[in-house]
Amino acid sequence: MVALAMALSWLLGHPEEDPGGPVMLCTDSQSALSALRAGPAAQQSRLGATIWQALLMLAERGRRAQLQWVPSHCGLEGNERADILAKEAAQLPQESAPLDVQTLSSEDAYMQAKKRLTDRYGNAFITANEFKKRLYKWPEVKVGDSRLSEETIQTVLDDLATLGHAEWTDKAKRRCLVLWRSPAEWGQLIYGWAVDSGLVGSVCTLYELTHGDHLTDQPFHGLCEELLVRALGSLQAAGKAELMDNEGVKFF
Repeated sequence: MVALAMALSWLLGHPEEDPGGPVMLCTDSQSALSALRAGPAAQQSRLGATIWQALLMLAERGRRAQLQWVPSHCGLEGNERADILAKEAAQLPQESAPLDVQTLSSEDAYMQAKKRLTDRYGNAFITANEFKKRLYKWPEVKVGDSRLSEETIQTVLDDLATLGHAEWTDKAKRRCLVLWRSPAEWGQLIYGWAVDSGLVGSVCTLYELTHGDHLTDQPFHGLCEELLVRALGSLQAAGKAELMDNEGVKFF
């Protein structure tokens, strides 16, 4: 979804390069299309709402946008090129937004890094996702480590919690659940896999979903049980699944 949001943001921010006519955005993510297909009022993630807002803004300008699914890793030139560029970009140094936790020792440094991302992307939700990516790449830093103060760690996590990407699980703020995706977004990923695998109407165990050898390439493989149950609970609330004593799930 991040790629779709960034593409739409670019279209809206560069009207001088707009040739007119319809716009086709291609993606190999069926789960993203499935979530967006529900419509703007049904979006359960900020990113989905942002994409729909951008689509409506394009419509107000008289532009018709179409989201098109394309299969991945099957030789389609545009899709293969996008995959190569994404892998190359992942290896680039963060020159535009340098963030080194070995020298990060105050809230000022953290806020400066966030400001640079905000200046670069503009959109608050895209900024939040880019910041999450950088957090994920940081080396492990334990509370008490001299490289990063406990106060700064709490500030980072408090900010993620404000954006809906983290939750403190105790009042003393000693344990925090970082949500790289919301439970609803994890649910959509799992449901997209179930649909693609022809498992609608079938039952899967929770252990199979997170530890199955045939699912090691899925983003939800290894997901903690607490978050998995919440993700499946969001599908159950939407009528797409039924939890079975927190040991299995049936997809509809």
